[in-house]
Amino acid sequence: MATNFSQRWTQPIRVIAAALLPGVAAAFPSSAQQLPTGGSVAAGNVSIGTPQHGTLNINQSTNQAIINWNTFSVGAGGTVNFNQPGASSATLNRVTSSTPSSIAGTINAPGTVMLVNPNGIAITKSGVINTGSFVASTLGIKNEDFLAGKYNFQGNGASASVTNSGRINVSNGGFAALLGGRVSNRGVISAKLGKVALASGEAATIDLAGDGFISVAVPSNQMQNLRDGRGHALVSNKGKINANGGTVYLSAATAANALQQAVNVPGSVRANSVGVRGGKIVLNGGEGGIVNVGGTLAANGGKGGSGGSIAIAGAKISVPGKIAASGQKGGQIAVTSTGDLSVAGRVSAKGRTGQGGRIDLAGKDISLTHAKVNASGATGGGLVRIGGQFRGGNANKSDPLYQAYVGRWGALPPIAAATSVRVDAGTKIDVSARRAGDGGTAVVWSNERTSFAGEVRGTGGVNFGNGSDAEVSSKGVLDFSGHVNLKASNGPNGTLLLDPSNLTISTAATSNETSSGGDPNTFSPTNSLANSVLNTTDLQNALASANVIATTNGTITVSSPVTWPNSNSLTLQTTTVTGNAANITINAAITASNGTLVLSSNGNTISQGTSGDISVANLTLQGTTAAATLNNAGNQIGTLAANTASVSLTNNLAGGLVLGTSSVTGNLTVVNKLGNLTQTGVLTVGGTSSFTTSATDATLR
Repeated sequence: MATNFSQRWTQPIRVIAAALLPGVAAAFPSSAQQLPTGGSVAAGNVSIGTPQHGTLNINQSTNQAIINWNTFSVGAGGTVNFNQPGASSATLNRVTSSTPSSIAGTINAPGTVMLVNPNGIAITKSGVINTGSFVASTLGIKNEDFLAGKYNFQGNGASASVTNSGRINVSNGGFAALLGGRVSNRGVISAKLGKVALASGEAATIDLAGDGFISVAVPSNQMQNLRDGRGHALVSNKGKINANGGTVYLSAATAANALQQAVNVPGSVRANSVGVRGGKIVLNGGEGGIVNVGGTLAANGGKGGSGGSIAIAGAKISVPGKIAASGQKGGQIAVTSTGDLSVAGRVSAKGRTGQGGRIDLAGKDISLTHAKVNASGATGGGLVRIGGQFRGGNANKSDPLYQAYVGRWGALPPIAAATSVRVDAGTKIDVSARRAGDGGTAVVWSNERTSFAGEVRGTGGVNFGNGSDAEVSSKGVLDFSGHVNLKASNGPNGTLLLDPSNLTISTAATSNETSSGGDPNTFSPTNSLANSVLNTTDLQNALASANVIATTNGTITVSSPVTWPNSNSLTLQTTTVTGNAANITINAAITASNGTLVLSSNGNTISQGTSGDISVANLTLQGTTAAATLNNAGNQIGTLAANTASVSLTNNLAGGLVLGTSSVTGNLTVVNKLGNLTQTGVLTVGGTSSFTTSATDATLR
């Protein structure tokens, strides 16, 4: 039988290709009484009956059997019954001639049926598979591997296609796999609590014991043959795949240097939970694969189940459709592209009665257009990461800000940083806590350019809970013109973190950058340190519902007035980078009669110009080696707390000035022209202290 196995690969490729052309009736003959012919038992104890009334009975008394056939097709109205010992039995059916297989009738078996035909396999609209498990493959398998339970398949370098337009039903907990050079499903595949794989490649392994189930690869000397000149995806699902409580894999092996359509899902793939058992969906386009999700991927939880997991990988990914892993508690969704990632559909990991789930969107250049990204939860918001990790993955894990944003989620898988991220005005990101608990976290990051015009909604629970935390940042240029709602009805509002390279707050639009080639994701800064402009209106809109932290590795300059009426805080923070100035300069008024202003300059200066009056309820100065000089006559400050090298402050608030807990390593000079000067906290001054007040009452300890 080894001779027959080797000979079956010698058919000329032109014959195989001709046999697979659509419209060629001879390729898949389907007469009503057609049944498998020329069966020869290669292993096991099997008797092949005589066809009667369109039915062929194959009686198998051993747990495993191998049958080599001259042809294996089942015409419309025909039936093939594999009478196996039980559900754990398996029968390998191998076609040794040059005739492809057409299944227009019915195949029944309690156990596993494998059909291997290098010439092509097509299950037509009238075809029905009712088995414990089922494999249709144009890749071969060795007898010894099959008998040893090692399901390793090997192709010929240009393997034929496998298509299903009918119905494949496997038993609960069973598996269904379609393996070939190109694989498509237009019908229905059902595998409750089981596993389904559609896999394209020249080598494939089915692993029933591990978590991966299917792996595909292309031998290096065959990569040039893995091309479909007709533009069809290597793996396509236009039909329905239902594996509730189970796992679905759609995988294509592709070469990194040959970008091609790999996985296309205009249909639906469902692996919803069954009880507490969640489902799993994996789409993998390989190193050079284009993946498109125009239909629906659903791994939702039922009445008692949490959302499952969905993972999509490829060299270029487009999601105009729907991806959902929602449940009582939200599930996990990870979309990872090594190139472009575009999302125009809905991505949801909502928690219906519990906490929201996690959504990661990663790619080199990411574009969200009218997308809806939802990781909200009834008792707590979830986590959304777009384009990278919190602060680009460089945050100090002991930093309270890190703990507030992502530390509470525990160990998180890393995701690669994007070069650019563009989020349009029609995009909405939701990490809210709907009924109770804290809002979640949203992170948007890029290494070079982030353009964000969308909305982040991250409210705290109506009953109790804090508002969400959101970061919209870039290591280079940040264009933030979006909206946030991080309010909490019964708790503190959340925080928006903006982190570009250098920042100017003004009435201008983002400047100091140029686009090239008409591509919004291709840009060049006009100077060595990319400067970003934060429009004052956008900043004030954010302060209406959130605390705002603007932090840079360069300078921050306030060039236009900023005002907000509520008690939210604005933090302007710079960090020294070798060779860069990181000063904070206030050249326009900052006014917040009920709010807090935090100025933090590590090792640099904090100063104000003649028009940069500060009128705030609370002023905090930070930066243990920073020097703050704020001597405008128009300053009106209610309380001052400082942790800096030196402070020189002039204050003209009628109600006076309150000195809170402060530590100044150098000199502290305060000129308080109106009202009382009162010290309420511990005051530590390493240099000289000078307090001047016109008030009749000065209380200093």
